Amino acid sequence: MNINTVLFRRLKRYIENQKTRTRLKRRLRGMPMREMDRLAWDIGTTRAELLREAHSPFWKTYR
Repeated sequence: MNINTVLFRRLKRYIENQKTRTRLKRRLRGMPMREMDRLAWDIGTTRAELLREAHSPFWKTYR
């Protein structure tokens, strides 16, 4: 496998991941507060942290 193939595959995977992040953040922003509270409880976080993540740019993650 040559270097161009490897780089292309990595770039493709990176772009797919960014698209997924963008889609998930958009869904999180549109979620009703009650549902968001339930999600936050399920994953062990707070609504504020979910909202911060939802409104952050796709290239940033908060952990």
